[in-house]
Amino acid sequence: MSSKIKLYIKQIIGITVGIAIAALGLDLFLIPLKVVSGGISGLATIVYYVFGAPVWLVSLCINVPLFLIGLKILGKKFGVQTLYATVMLSVFLALFSDFRYPGSDLFITVVFGGALAGLGLGIVFRMGATTGGTDIIAGIINYYLPHFSMGSILILVDAVIILISGLVFGAERALYGVIAVFVQGKVIDFIEIGLNHSKMILIISEKPDEISDLIMSKMDRGITILKGKGGYTKEEKDVILCVVSRSETSTVMQLVHLLDKKAFMIVTDVNEVYGEGFNIKEINIAKKTAKIAEENKKEASENG
Repeated sequence: MSSKIKLYIKQIIGITVGIAIAALGLDLFLIPLKVVSGGISGLATIVYYVFGAPVWLVSLCINVPLFLIGLKILGKKFGVQTLYATVMLSVFLALFSDFRYPGSDLFITVVFGGALAGLGLGIVFRMGATTGGTDIIAGIINYYLPHFSMGSILILVDAVIILISGLVFGAERALYGVIAVFVQGKVIDFIEIGLNHSKMILIISEKPDEISDLIMSKMDRGITILKGKGGYTKEEKDVILCVVSRSETSTVMQLVHLLDKKAFMIVTDVNEVYGEGFNIKEINIAKKTAKIAEENKKEASENG
């Protein structure tokens, strides 16, 4: 079995697991409480309580035509994985439709529902797919109105859906929907980025060489020297750039302070770092991708 097929199977398994978790979060926690967290599933929830049509069926009836329209207007942007995720969402919503969380605390139920849905969607996004729906709507609007960003359109569409839920179910349910969206977004970010936030430190000192040597010897971290110029003094200065893990930040600051108590330091968050010493898993994925590309190239040359 080629690496390309293995990677594709891994994506399908990941998407399936993610969709199952997201659907469970909706069926188990949010839908029974009439809490809408945006998206087509949220719109389907409103239709379900107003007209009695099953959420999974309404979701399928909206998502599939949307995908076909998006395919015609935007091309193959969303891919086969997104179509698969879209269909499987309805399948799992149907399978879990009788599941109900027995608890009575509305706030806890909403938080757990948003977290579970976010966990599932985060896994789907990590696999390079989406569940279609409002993503496609945003893409189509952005295609005709490019001055509106995708992010802004998505927020506006979800806000409209939550507003409709407020008119149907009441303002309190709409506010709980906002909480669910917030929790869901935070969990998605956690799955996509994780807790391994790194820190970037910029150091301006009169002793750049000594500080650089000390960091490299004591921390085993690489540094980069940038050329800077004082805005007031007009003096040329070396600026040290160093990326370390969160736990190493205080150690670097102590080392700098040890050599130069007047050193100027800027510490900022870095969500993702690729390269030696960071995100080895991501590097391995990149290597696998390169290997697949090489195999495809060989297959093409053999066939040609």
